[in-house]
Amino acid sequence: MRAWYSLMVVGLLLVIGFLVWRDINHSVQTTSRQTAVTLTDLPVHYCPKQVQVVVDQANQPRVGKIIALKNCRTIELSSVLGTSTVGQISFKLPLALPFQINVADFGTQPVTYAPELGDLNDDAVIDARDESLVSDNLFSSDNQFDLDNDGQVSVLDVALVRLHLGASYQVVDPPIDWSEVGQ
Repeated sequence: MRAWYSLMVVGLLLVIGFLVWRDINHSVQTTSRQTAVTLTDLPVHYCPKQVQVVVDQANQPRVGKIIALKNCRTIELSSVLGTSTVGQISFKLPLALPFQINVADFGTQPVTYAPELGDLNDDAVIDARDESLVSDNLFSSDNQFDLDNDGQVSVLDVALVRLHLGASYQVVDPPIDWSEVGQ
């Protein structure tokens, strides 16, 4: 009887130990630093395969590379994000204005961003020239002007440009030559 009691106490201690270990391990995992940006408020068919990324972190050289997106909406940065919490990360998606996120924003909470589509001539501003490019190609199937990637340049593409009309990108110092990122 005493052996059975001892065996039950040992088993109970093992179960309690496992539960405590699991809770500690889970809390460590959930408080780890986020390394992804989730894109929001995009047209359903807009599905970029890659994004250009430039990382400027304190005391480190500027790193530029092309990263594949996961499920058209997630930019995973673990391969370029160092341990520093100081600096900027700049992003350039196809047909969208570049955007920046502070490295310090990558804490324990998810990071989201709603890109501004419509910069068709890559001049870092969405203006009448971009609207004219879409309007001039209305009802064509030219992917270069099809902002929502539905297969045809339509009034929805014009509406996306008008929605972001006047939006611009503040150029970082030193400026980024997006044509050279990932080369």
